[in-house]
Amino acid sequence: MQSRSERGPKREWHLYLQDMEEFAQRAISYCNDLSREEFETNHLVQDAVIRNIELTGEARSRIPESIRAANRAIASAHPAAVSPRC
Repeated sequence: MQSRSERGPKREWHLYLQDMEEFAQRAISYCNDLSREEFETNHLVQDAVIRNIELTGEARSRIPESIRAANRAIASAHPAAVSPRC
């Protein structure tokens, strides 16, 4: 089995920032027009929001630690720090 570095070229770290923004925007858009009650009863939307929050965290973890440490916004952009808008 190939290691991650053997699978192909490494992505530039800034592309993961773009991914994080996209995933966060998706999560927000899925519940933008829903009341809290509607969100709480719509398991499909809940699953979509949760998955995009997970993807945000995964993208963050692929940004080099030195970059995260030097940039507070990236360092604090963790799924646990995301406040729900629904």
